[in-house]
Amino acid sequence: MRDLLSHGLRPLAERRLRHRLAALARPPGGPEDLLGLRVALFGIFSNRMGLGQGAELLARQLTAQGALVDRIDVAGELGLPGNLVRTEVRPVSELRAGGHDLVIVHLNPPEFGQLRTQLAPELFQVPIIGVFLWELDRVPRDWREAIQSCDQVWTPSVFIAEAITATFPDLADRLRVRPYAVDLDPMAQRTMPARLAARTRLGVDPDTFLVLTSFSMKSTLARKNPIAAIEAFRRAFPAEVNATHLIRCLDHAAFPEGLARMQAAASGDARIRVAAIGREESSIEDAYLACDVYLSLHRSEGFGLNLAEALSMGLPVIGTRWSLGDAIADHRLFIPVPSTLVAVVDDQHLYDGVAGARWAEPDIAFAADALSRVAASAHAPDTGPSKS
Repeated sequence: MRDLLSHGLRPLAERRLRHRLAALARPPGGPEDLLGLRVALFGIFSNRMGLGQGAELLARQLTAQGALVDRIDVAGELGLPGNLVRTEVRPVSELRAGGHDLVIVHLNPPEFGQLRTQLAPELFQVPIIGVFLWELDRVPRDWREAIQSCDQVWTPSVFIAEAITATFPDLADRLRVRPYAVDLDPMAQRTMPARLAARTRLGVDPDTFLVLTSFSMKSTLARKNPIAAIEAFRRAFPAEVNATHLIRCLDHAAFPEGLARMQAAASGDARIRVAAIGREESSIEDAYLACDVYLSLHRSEGFGLNLAEALSMGLPVIGTRWSLGDAIADHRLFIPVPSTLVAVVDDQHLYDGVAGARWAEPDIAFAADALSRVAASAHAPDTGPSKS
């Protein structure tokens, strides 16, 4: 879900930003009960990206808990184009000091810092909560000032909270784990008519066994690891088997070499479809409706929103177990893929500044066998796939 703007600020600008944030440090605190509180929730609401979907899920969760939520879109302030219309969203320009009891910022520290130092200080004279996401077992050292300028920091998984604690043990008392409530934003119901209609729209054979993988190149090719998913598909289904692997690749322009690698991995097998998808057409709902199983051989996940969404729709999910929260990993339809931990190597250099970090190398042979088993049981959906 961490698919935001850039690989960071220039060193001088970053040092200046960290210095300004350090002056805004505050002690841990903030409310534990949100009932009746007026909340300004800053997020990327007008752009189709994982962080935007996470902010919307959080808004619904806060509302369900009795908070009075104003969704404040900051896509423009961060230089992002608007490609999604939400009628209930307000611009930053409408904010007034004293209008809210609590500010929650659903951005990662670099963008949090930009926003915190750009906007009028009067807007932040209430408790501030930062909602931060990350994918490795350590976080960047330059997160300290952003964390210290929040009364609390929320994360959607224990894994992220543990990564922050491992890097900054002295800041652990600010952390709260609040998983996304995916069921508060339900998708279309999976029925046979809906499945067939979605396959028609996607140009997929109504009788094929359809495997779905979806990711953003901004989340890095190495971390999302779709080439391993392609290899698992090839091992699971010999050429004569009527199976299809649909791989949705968003933001391919962020790493053209990565798209070329995927196309090379898929070459020679017309059943493997690498679909380079623009943000304007990025809705995944048809793909969920059409497919028979979701496959994610990621090396690490901060939360795993696509996996959670697929499970919520009743889809079997085969995915790397490491880094996932229990709500996903313990689901009856989830098949956990074992892995070994290795040093992080990322050709897109997003994680170069995180010393000593590790992620998972999933067992492709296990994943291939799991795909075969799910395909064999595809005509008995009530039993669910076996985890053994």
